Amino acid sequence: MFFKIIRYFCNQLFVNIIMKKRIITFLLGLISLSLFAQDLENIEVSIITCDPGTEIYEAFGHTAIRIYDKTNPYNYDVIYNYGVFDFYQDNFIARFVKGQTDYTLACQSTRSFFRNYKNENRSIYEQTLNLTEEQKKHLIYKLEENALPENCEYRYNFFFDNCATRPYNLIKNDQYTFTGKIPQITFREMIMQYSSPNYPWGEFGINLLIGAPADRPASIEEQNFIPFYLKNFLENYKKDDQSIVSEGHYIYHTKTAVTQPPFITPTVCFSIILIIVIILTFVLRNKEWNYIIDVFLFTFVGILGCVVFYVSFCSEHPCVFPNYNIIWANPLQLIFGLSLLIKPLRKYTIYYHVFNGSILFLFIVTLFFIPQYISRSAILIVLTLIIRSEFAIKQKLFVKNKTKK
Repeated sequence: MFFKIIRYFCNQLFVNIIMKKRIITFLLGLISLSLFAQDLENIEVSIITCDPGTEIYEAFGHTAIRIYDKTNPYNYDVIYNYGVFDFYQDNFIARFVKGQTDYTLACQSTRSFFRNYKNENRSIYEQTLNLTEEQKKHLIYKLEENALPENCEYRYNFFFDNCATRPYNLIKNDQYTFTGKIPQITFREMIMQYSSPNYPWGEFGINLLIGAPADRPASIEEQNFIPFYLKNFLENYKKDDQSIVSEGHYIYHTKTAVTQPPFITPTVCFSIILIIVIILTFVLRNKEWNYIIDVFLFTFVGILGCVVFYVSFCSEHPCVFPNYNIIWANPLQLIFGLSLLIKPLRKYTIYYHVFNGSILFLFIVTLFFIPQYISRSAILIVLTLIIRSEFAIKQKLFVKNKTKK
């Protein structure tokens, strides 16, 4: 009851905060609409790029749009932020896993936005855009239309519809072309640039869940889902040799926030597990120990497999199917692991070990031909499973030969 009361008050507090933000957004919207009635010559439009933070969801930086009166910023200076989401929305975790997370376009004061990032010691870079008055008017109109209560929410898509792609889609123009060197890089490689080495467990989870489509090269426009790639793109986005960026400078400059990676990384963790399994398998040949090892190992991998299966076949996330990790991380491993707890079923487990060991052995042998990046941590897990299955097969054959003699 106590926790229900606390949760109720927390929810009420959050609702009040959201309502206040919507009122502020509405008032700022009224102010911005008045811009259409005046000369837009003194109005500047800029793209704001913020450094990564210390949380995994902040690892890729952030992009926002700033619109202000350059003659008097105190008169009008607002940020349009497509990166607002609500941790407290109903079934947030379930919706996130299924790929049904809704983000919101929020309009807030620039001072408040900058203050938040300065407090987190994250650099803020501004690129002033070289736009005509007509282009500014069109952009402001589209932003205000998107900020309306009935339009402000959108279905978030990490690769193709996020806080960086939305601003780009508003300012892109067929008259402009990218004149710089096009990086040859895949979606996965771009993610790993920012998730490794500071977020090794996050990187392990990402590599486990995104599939082969993430290993294709991203086009120059598709690369703009990462804020820093958008920043570099705009510097080389030109018309008649004139960049769309008229000026670029730091609002706040500091060293990039560095998160201390955990001592126990996935590679270290699964290497230790592999060594322990080898010792227990070939040194301690106790039959009960073997069942305990297999129950723990196959149940753990099976749980991972259930997540992989769900995300691959049931979610709306992009680039998750096909996912070749499902060869080793699948729900069958969970069923097998739990079946070991039922003694009458143990005599049949050898058949699964033969099937599992053969499939995983082929997986390792053909690893270089699989059109998907498989992480070192995943390979360590697969090797551990192979050892257990191959040992079970050899032990069964040994007992069978001994019986014949």
